[in-house]
Amino acid sequence: MELETQNHVCTNQLRRQDEEIKRVREEIEAVQKVRRELEASLRQERQRCAQRESELNEQCIMERLKYSEAMQSIQDLRQMITQLELKKAEGWTQNQLRGTSVCEVDDDSVSV
Repeated sequence: MELETQNHVCTNQLRRQDEEIKRVREEIEAVQKVRRELEASLRQERQRCAQRESELNEQCIMERLKYSEAMQSIQDLRQMITQLELKKAEGWTQNQLRGTSVCEVDDDSVSV
């Protein structure tokens, strides 16, 4: 009878261990599933970040280009103003050399 009891105790112990192993395996599978989902989500977020970074870099380059073009336009306009002022001064000087009064010549008559 003692062997039968011991056998029964061992059988119950093995059953409990099997149940514990099954429970731990299920828990491991659940944790691994969550981990895979989080890794997939992380990959997507990294891709989104890389895409956004690329867009921002492109936008930055475009803004720099616009700035350079604007600065070139300003430089061109300054040069044009300088040339027009020089032509105006030349016209004024020529009129002074000819003896024409500045009051007799209006600004429209000076060739540009």
